[in-house]
Amino acid sequence: MQRVQPADHDRLVRAIACGPQLFAGFKVYLHGDFILPTPPKEDLERLLAAGGAKILTRRPPPSALLPGARGAKEPVDTSHPIVIYDPTCVLEDPANAYIKGKRQAYEATWLLNCISCFSTTDHCIDS
Repeated sequence: MQRVQPADHDRLVRAIACGPQLFAGFKVYLHGDFILPTPPKEDLERLLAAGGAKILTRRPPPSALLPGARGAKEPVDTSHPIVIYDPTCVLEDPANAYIKGKRQAYEATWLLNCISCFSTTDHCIDS
């Protein structure tokens, strides 16, 4: 994955902020270090905030995260937080175990795919 150049990133943030808000009502916690090739955590926070999401600074309790898998056409449940994690996270590590098998825990690539499709359902992303 290529790093987004500053001019392209700023243009993308302005486009997201001016249009309908893709992440309106979302409560999002970013988990992990977000090292290359994943965009930096600060860039992901800016994209989410521009899209209407509330950034959580504290890890949500495991009981707040929905168990199980989400269907491809099933919308994200905005009444529960979602976790965006660095793809390099090892989910078997004790520090990461709270997101393993949760319905609304996604790799950072999911977020970028949502933006490129302007959709938060997986049927757009997988096609």
